[in-house]
Amino acid sequence: MNLNKKQFILISFIALFFVTFFLTYYPTANDGPRGIHQWGQADRLAVCLRYIDGKTLNDPATLSFKTPEGNVGVEFSGFQYVLAQIVRIGYPEKWLPFLYKITTFLIFFTALFFLSFEVLKKEKILFKSSIFIGLLSSPILIYYGYNFLPDILALSLILWAFYFYFKDLNRFIFLILFLASLSMFIKTSSGIYFISFFSVFFLKNIRKINLKLVLITSLFLIVISSIAYYDYFLVNQRNKDLYSVVFLSSPRPVTSWNELVTIFGVALRFKNEYFNGIQQILLILLTILSVINFKKIFSVNDKIFSLLMFLGLFSIVLLFGIQYMNHDYYFIGNFMPIILFLVLKSIAYFAEFIQLRTSLFIALFFATLSFTQGNYRYFQRMSEIVNINGYNEFYPHKWLLDAKEKLTPFLKKDDLIFVVYVPEPNHSLVYLRRNGATFNAEEMCRDNSPFNYYLETIGAKYVMCKTNNIDRLRADQSDFIDKSTIKFQDDDLTLYCYGY
Repeated sequence: MNLNKKQFILISFIALFFVTFFLTYYPTANDGPRGIHQWGQADRLAVCLRYIDGKTLNDPATLSFKTPEGNVGVEFSGFQYVLAQIVRIGYPEKWLPFLYKITTFLIFFTALFFLSFEVLKKEKILFKSSIFIGLLSSPILIYYGYNFLPDILALSLILWAFYFYFKDLNRFIFLILFLASLSMFIKTSSGIYFISFFSVFFLKNIRKINLKLVLITSLFLIVISSIAYYDYFLVNQRNKDLYSVVFLSSPRPVTSWNELVTIFGVALRFKNEYFNGIQQILLILLTILSVINFKKIFSVNDKIFSLLMFLGLFSIVLLFGIQYMNHDYYFIGNFMPIILFLVLKSIAYFAEFIQLRTSLFIALFFATLSFTQGNYRYFQRMSEIVNINGYNEFYPHKWLLDAKEKLTPFLKKDDLIFVVYVPEPNHSLVYLRRNGATFNAEEMCRDNSPFNYYLETIGAKYVMCKTNNIDRLRADQSDFIDKSTIKFQDDDLTLYCYGY
């Protein structure tokens, strides 16, 4: 049977998708939030769970009832809302983690696949497939690509915008700006791409003012104004009014040169998370060669866009430096899109000067080594102890795996529950699938502990604690212990009922 080019591309897409899924994600396909930044993952999943409970799109909330009804201000969560409606019409909620993560991965996989194949369209299918899988295997891309955080969705939309930018900026400008604006709604900091796409188009067409330019400029101003309104009133101001700190909604800018140096120094601990070893070697080689051949590789539009992005990314670091240095996923929606695009353009240029068999061998070697390194790092990042640049970070989750099944016989459907000595606002509550509140170690040992305040204020009767923290709880909250009885206990957790 003779296959045409489109059929080969389809076969490649399906084969690479299933190979990646079964070799990487299948063992954890339906797992809840776990691994590095399980805190932020759980917060986003909690928003989806509250939409399932009936919250409206313009009234987001989490499972943490430290605010009225758990209400929060959060960047546009339409993706979570759509998934929630799928569950509400019949999809089994117990498989929500799989639906959430596989949809996220499919969106990302599709975007990077088609961008790679478009930029490398002159090359053989095997070469394009190898480069694609090699780039996909960045530790943060392969990890957050099948995850609950929204940054990968913002990246995916920008990659689609680059796909149409590469085809024809003028022809597809409406679609490019739509994709970039949607990315900006999901992750505000990715708005630098929306601004840059518009700026390149504007500078290219300013000499011939026409209806299209006027419409695009008007659209740009409307979108910028709408997002500014949304972020200020529906996210930032809402969080201030609710005293909610679940989502970081205000910038934490750099205030001194020493702080800027510190930010870059601390952020560098993630250098091996952004790109694996073979990717770093490829980036160094391409950077050197691309600087030498800069004028030949990149168009005028690319050069203007790159300059704007440099200024935009530097501004992002100045505005969000504190968050950036502590969160590796901030790199995804800000730095990664332009890096991936420029890398693909550079590879497309230099591949023409390499003999076909040699280029295929290099590409296959790159893909094999990169995927092996990325895959290995994925499972490390999913564990309870994650080593980042020589330092261990702890992300316990195993004690929660069967917590819902263990405690359900003792709780009514609408009973609130408190979880103590945990740092995350929603992580344990997501595993319990129950509204309530969490309290960290510092909060529990205060003289005027918020634990006692919320215990009386929102009427919670049940408190869950790791069994190995019982002595700690007795020392910090002896009055609570005196007024409580143990309803359930095993080696992992203990459930108290308050007021009996």
